[in-house]
Amino acid sequence: MGKRTREKPLDKEVAESVIWHLHDRGAFAPLTGTDWDAWRAYIHLVRLWGRTRAETVLQALRYVVHSAQVRHADVMAVFKKSIPCLLDWSDERQLWPQIAPNGMFLPCPDGPRICRHERSKPRENFEPGEQWRECRDCHAIWKVDAA
Repeated sequence: MGKRTREKPLDKEVAESVIWHLHDRGAFAPLTGTDWDAWRAYIHLVRLWGRTRAETVLQALRYVVHSAQVRHADVMAVFKKSIPCLLDWSDERQLWPQIAPNGMFLPCPDGPRICRHERSKPRENFEPGEQWRECRDCHAIWKVDAA
């Protein structure tokens, strides 16, 4: 029998992405045991909401978010930045204001996202002799200057 490859658990994959997006290795430090349980349920509900867009799933997301430390901005930043790890950046802007505790969506508790373009890749040339790159995270495109 062939060797089976193991997929990384969803919570570990999302956690790594949240840490990268928040630029903070200690992003999960403020979470209590209850917060961890709420966050694990939350990521599965976010993925379900992305597939169904159902109001019942939205209500379940509200309950789960409110079971965590809603007054702690660092905890809410972890919840918020989990959305684009599972869905898309536009989904974060659409979903978070609907489920966030009062006052936690404006201003953004996690600050502005600054993409470092660490995961960029070559892009097809627009004109012969030119080199272009595209960021896999924010999808910015730029021309590489010839040195």
